[in-house]
Amino acid sequence: MLCEDCGKKKATLMFTEIVDDQQKVYHLCEECAEKRGLAKPKTSWADLLLGLAKGLSAEVKKEEEQLICTCGLTFAEFRRGGKLGCVNCYSAFSEKLKPLLQRIHGATKHVGKIATKDEEYLKIKRNIVKLEEQLKRAVTKEDFETAAKIRDQIREYETFKSKKKKSRD
Repeated sequence: MLCEDCGKKKATLMFTEIVDDQQKVYHLCEECAEKRGLAKPKTSWADLLLGLAKGLSAEVKKEEEQLICTCGLTFAEFRRGGKLGCVNCYSAFSEKLKPLLQRIHGATKHVGKIATKDEEYLKIKRNIVKLEEQLKRAVTKEDFETAAKIRDQIREYETFKSKKKKSRD
């Protein structure tokens, strides 16, 4: 499609103008878009994501150049390109990647999605794990009354879990 303003170059941008609930869509080349005060973003997705972690600075720190994975990729190269070189990069750059992952995903550990029919079963399993940790702490503190209550809760969950498992199968 050709630019609607100049009619000569290929339209690379689509611009929607809304006036009084009326929409008008324009297809423009980069030059005509710049003439109208519109500009194509010069930042890539990788730059945006990396910018969340450190801010986009032109200056590359020496420590980022010295942080090298076994595949030869430096952390500075990762920052510039936004792609890791191999599976070992996660370990090699772990301290630098954790804040980035925290900001982007809200966590540094992948939890995944749960199928609706398995959701309750998995919640029960997670509760049992938490209760088992509480039980160990109570026994360590020699708080045997609390430990007995927690043990009983675990048994109830185990019974319920086995019934859920049978209904799933």
